[in-house]
Amino acid sequence: MDEGYLQIFLDSAYASANPQAFIALFFLVMMRLLPIMSLTPYLGAKVLPRPMKVAIAIIFFFTLLPHILITAKHPPEMNLT
Repeated sequence: MDEGYLQIFLDSAYASANPQAFIALFFLVMMRLLPIMSLTPYLGAKVLPRPMKVAIAIIFFFTLLPHILITAKHPPEMNLT
């Protein structure tokens, strides 16, 4: 996987999708990662402050982003009407 993040994004289904789809992807992944970060014993209650846990979750998101973009067949659709 020699491609950069931009090339992977341009080759994914999210490049031609509504920009809200990428924001939805971000929040869906964060909703999955943040409870894991808060419930993990070694990152638990008073070991790390909450902003640090959120920062680590965001770093995990950008680490997992190429895999998510490659495996996602179509972006999530939201019907806001």
